[in-house]
Amino acid sequence: MTGTNWAGNIVFSARSHARPTSISELQAVVAGSDRVRALGSGHSFNRIADTDGTQVTVAGLPRDIEIDTSKRRVRASAGLTYAELAPHLESAGLALPNLGSLPHISIAGACATGTHGSGNRNGNLATAVSAIEMVTAAGDLVELTRADGRFDGAVVALGCLGIVTRMTLDLVESFAVAQNVFEGLADESLDEHFDEIFASGYSVSVFTDFRTNRIWCKRLATDPPPGQRMFGATAAPEQRNPVPGMSAANSTMQLGVPGRWHERLPHFRPEFTPSSGSPRFARSPPTSCGSVRATTATRWGSISPGSTTRRPRCRSWTRSSNVLRRSGRDRTGARCSAHRRRRSRPSTSGCLRSVS
Repeated sequence: MTGTNWAGNIVFSARSHARPTSISELQAVVAGSDRVRALGSGHSFNRIADTDGTQVTVAGLPRDIEIDTSKRRVRASAGLTYAELAPHLESAGLALPNLGSLPHISIAGACATGTHGSGNRNGNLATAVSAIEMVTAAGDLVELTRADGRFDGAVVALGCLGIVTRMTLDLVESFAVAQNVFEGLADESLDEHFDEIFASGYSVSVFTDFRTNRIWCKRLATDPPPGQRMFGATAAPEQRNPVPGMSAANSTMQLGVPGRWHERLPHFRPEFTPSSGSPRFARSPPTSCGSVRATTATRWGSISPGSTTRRPRCRSWTRSSNVLRRSGRDRTGARCSAHRRRRSRPSTSGCLRSVS
C-alpha cells in the first residue's frame, strides 16, 4: 500500500498497513490493534485517514453486489467504487439519485465523509444509505439500519465508529441525463441569480478560476433543452474540462447529448485520470472479483474495474438539498465554506480505539 494520499500532499504515518481478504481476517486485525484507521480511495486532502497505528483498506474484501429490484436497493461491498457499482445498477434498470464529480471514489469512504454531488432536491451521497455493516473496535461485526436509533450518527461518522464492510443503498428507477456547459458567467449575474442558476437543472455546478465563471448544467433528458445563453453566459461550442487547460477527453459527454445517469452526473469519466499527477491509487483490473445478484431477476457477472484519480484544481459552487458550499483547493488541500443546511456530523475525527 502506498504511503500517501492520491494528491501526494499527505504522507501517512501508520506504523503498519493491512489489506484483509475476508471479514474474519479484518475482525482479527481490528481486535488485535490498539489504534486502527480505515483508508478508502485516498481522495481526502487532509489527515482524516492517517494514524500512528494500523491503517486498513477494505479493497481486498470479497467484492459482491446484491440488488433487490422489488425494494429498489442494493447491498454492496464497502470497498467498491461508484464506477464499479453503477453499471450493474443500470443493468437492473435502477440508479442512484446522485453521484459525486468523481466516480473513482469508494462507496464507504464517500458516505463516511459526507461527500456531496449537486442538485437542489438531491441529498449528498450518504442520504442513500439505509443500512451499514461494520467491524467495531472489539472486532465484532454489527449492522445498523434506519430503524436503529444509533443509525444517523453512524453513516457520516468519519471512520470513528468502525471499519465499514458493506452498505445498503436506496435506489430509484434508471434515468437519462444531458449536460451543457455555459461560459462567461459574470460575478454580478452569479450573485443576483444564484438560486435560479442552481434550480435550472437536476444537478448544477458553477466553476470559477477567479477570472470567469462556468455553469455545468445537468438536466433530465426528458426536460426541455436550454437555449444558447443562460443568465448572460454562452453555451460552450465543444467539450470542456472543469480544470482549465486539461483535456476534455477526461470529461463526461456534454453538448446536450443524452446519456445514462452514471455517464453524465459525474464530471469525469472513470477510465481517465481527471487531473495531473501520478495516479498512486489506480486500481489494476481484476480478472474475477465477486458476483452480482438480483433477487427478483437473477443476474450474475463480474464487477467492472475502476481507477482512482486526482481532483481538479479549481473552485466550484455545488448545491444539494442538505448542503450548499463553495469548495476549492490549492496544491496543499481542500477548503469549504458558506455552508447552509448542512447535515450534522461528529465534531471529532479520532482513530478507532480498542478499549478494555
